[in-house]
Amino acid sequence: KPGEPTLVVRGRPGELALFVHGRAAVAQVEYDGDPAARAHPFVTG
Repeated sequence: KPGEPTLVVRGRPGELALFVHGRAAVAQVEYDGDPAARAHPFVTG
């Protein structure tokens, strides 16, 4: 959408994946071999 820049930075499994859209940022860390700890999202804006 116009006025809403999107930046996506992806790493390999076990690394940080950062998603920035407009004023909101969502980061998610995935761990290999540990589904229970795979996703820990947090939102700032």
